[in-house]
Amino acid sequence: MSSENDNKAQIFGVEYESEVKDLWDLFQEGHSNNPHGLAFAALHQDRNHIQLPSADTENISSLTQNLEWTFADLKNAAEALASSLQLRGATHSVIAAFLFPTAEWALFKWAAAKLAAPFAPLDPRMLAREEDVKAVLELLNADSIIVHEDDAATKLDVLLQTLDHQPKIKVICSPFAVSGSDWIPLTSLLNPISLPNGSDISRTNGFHDANASPTGRILFTGGSTGQPKACEHSVSNLYAESAGYSSMRDLSPASRTLIQSPCNHIMACAAALLTWRAGAAVIFPAQTFNPRASLEAIEQYGVTYLPVHHSMTDALIADPAFEPRRVASVRYLQVGGALIGADLLERYAQAFIGAKVFPFWGMTEGMYTTANGLQDEPVLRDGILAVGVGQPGSKVRVADPETNTVCRRNEVGELHIGGPTVIARYMHDASPDSFYEDQYGRWFKSGDQGVIDGDGRVHMLGRYKDVIKRGGENCYPSLAEHQLMSKAGLKVSLTSRLFKRARLVYANSPFLSLSRDQTRLSPLLFIVHGLIRAARLASLAFQTPWRARSQWRSSAQPPRRPSPSQKWKSRTYWSLGLDLITGWPLS
Repeated sequence: MSSENDNKAQIFGVEYESEVKDLWDLFQEGHSNNPHGLAFAALHQDRNHIQLPSADTENISSLTQNLEWTFADLKNAAEALASSLQLRGATHSVIAAFLFPTAEWALFKWAAAKLAAPFAPLDPRMLAREEDVKAVLELLNADSIIVHEDDAATKLDVLLQTLDHQPKIKVICSPFAVSGSDWIPLTSLLNPISLPNGSDISRTNGFHDANASPTGRILFTGGSTGQPKACEHSVSNLYAESAGYSSMRDLSPASRTLIQSPCNHIMACAAALLTWRAGAAVIFPAQTFNPRASLEAIEQYGVTYLPVHHSMTDALIADPAFEPRRVASVRYLQVGGALIGADLLERYAQAFIGAKVFPFWGMTEGMYTTANGLQDEPVLRDGILAVGVGQPGSKVRVADPETNTVCRRNEVGELHIGGPTVIARYMHDASPDSFYEDQYGRWFKSGDQGVIDGDGRVHMLGRYKDVIKRGGENCYPSLAEHQLMSKAGLKVSLTSRLFKRARLVYANSPFLSLSRDQTRLSPLLFIVHGLIRAARLASLAFQTPWRARSQWRSSAQPPRRPSPSQKWKSRTYWSLGLDLITGWPLS
């Protein structure tokens, strides 16, 4: 890792070199490493859920009723599915899949790779929000749409009537298609077929840009700054994203990765890609997150790699069935979604004995620009762990969010990232101001606050939009949450509107030096102080309407309607959450 100037808050990973072919070749790499080894297991699907014409049954355990496929099974099924889709008119346009973490998700992901078609995994729960589904489909113009069940197919049929673009192929993963509809059952597409004239599947994809790497995957952002945006990950992005499966995560054909996040989420997609490229197995414990199912999956399959949101880790540990022996196989616990301090590090290390615990920061627009590697020891800065150093080919800087001027080391600013894993733009050039170029290449403005310390390690502080400015100081909710969780043992989220109207003071921050006494409140004192504040706020809540009634009686005139701000204040007085959690006064 090098830097142009040791005092500038920008770091550059070592040179990255990779021969990029296409996404199917990446799968072939994993297949060649472990052709008859386990590719995935789905604990919530019966082993007879999908009947394969030629299953690799000799290499599948007969002691379980879980659905299990080897790499040979997945390869044969993906090739058969890709051939059937091509015969029905699928070319290289988007395959939109409303699928949970299931065998079908794995199957369509790699069939899309075989077709060189962009794969867009979508959350099936989105189907309850018609406007969101309509916006996504209008953006994707998908020629193939995949759903799990009849109800989803029926909803989409109604919605598709309102759209200009109509898909050529609609596939339902239920064994039976909707009566009288044009939905094709998945099982009818899995028989091996020969293409006309002995031709092979065409795999030339110019979807993204004729002069750039073709698009391999499309994910949508979480919409933290407004309408979700589509991120086109090129094949070269995905090669770079999965390049560290051995050096960074020590994955091998013997490894097992647990996927608990929704399969439209970058954490699930990136972890699965790393795993399959290594020839290792992905384990799906449940359709949606279930801590008990996850514990059973870890124990049954000897899961070794656990990429997880911190709230999921807490739920696993809090489950009554949790015992350290049940998760003893885990070697790498990758925790994202929050600041991880020494206290949480110790707690997770005690629960996952023998596992290497490290915090992780990544985003849909670009994964693994920073990471803690196998040889990296946890680095604490005033009790908070760094999220890593620059990875091969990546570039990270901390800059002024308005001018893009690079900050100095240990100064707070906005994290900007670039490199081979980062997208070049949003789909249809949405939000162009999120990207810019300089002499070092193209950068993406993450919207996250961070610091690069003197050793070149990156510290993430939270979202810029959540910053509260009080008395000339910038207050960071994520740091306040960390202090509350570590000192009072509370689970809190302090990014609400009420929080932004509150005065925050907290200590032990790496980048603020306030009184430590202000955070030395025991849980009992928090409750007592909160009850006192609740009584005071309750009196305030009644004060304004009582005065209004008195004024009306004396003047014989009805009181004026309260202004929006007065209404908001009244609601605020009744929102005692912040006081009960922190005991800090509103003003």
